[in-house]
Amino acid sequence: MDGMLDFLLLPQNQVFTIALALMAGIALIEVMGLFFGLAISQLVDQLIPDFDVDVDLDVDGNVDADFDGAVDASSSSLAHVLSWLNVGKVPVLILFVLFLTAFGLAGLSVQRLVAGGLTVVLPAYLAALPALAAGIFTVRVGGKAVAHIMPKEETSAVSEKTFIGRTATLVLGTASKGNPAQAKLEDAFKQSHYILVEPDNADETLPEGSDVLIVRREGTVFFAIKNTHPSLAPEARSS
Repeated sequence: MDGMLDFLLLPQNQVFTIALALMAGIALIEVMGLFFGLAISQLVDQLIPDFDVDVDLDVDGNVDADFDGAVDASSSSLAHVLSWLNVGKVPVLILFVLFLTAFGLAGLSVQRLVAGGLTVVLPAYLAALPALAAGIFTVRVGGKAVAHIMPKEETSAVSEKTFIGRTATLVLGTASKGNPAQAKLEDAFKQSHYILVEPDNADETLPEGSDVLIVRREGTVFFAIKNTHPSLAPEARSS
């Protein structure tokens, strides 16, 4: 046991050991979040910017490109890379856990094999090259496998467009201008979503536990007003 611990704590292996420790920490946080009714992975996904590209041709043959983020060709390339890595199809935290697990285990395995044959270990940057390849491969292949067994994301993506006009309940923090709080919203399919909410009125605050009405969206943040209609309360919708 001491020999294994010494192996894990070697300076050349610390990057892989840290990756596995970080993976375990993320998994623990997600489990604790579920215990307290918070979907950490959904909240992280809300923070990931959109990379959709809309290209319009006018009558003069000019190209007008509308980007959700920066207007340049690299945004389109980045969108393709993220799609290839299954971002948007699988929660980002799951992909990150897959990468950290594969990176850490592959790196330590390489070092173990080298140590067994040469009685020394590789410098961290050399062992990290095959470990990085293993991590990317796992995110690509493992992410596709996870996407097949998870509920389809199309319903979630479409339902986000219908969040406007629905009610939500603030479950974490007080929302004020520039300081969004987490709210729980139920869509038409009775699926729960966790979104970031700010008050639509700049001089208003929305305390935790408030029922609010979603009125618009900017980027990853939804704007809401106090729900003054009991018939639109979340419990009324579900009854």
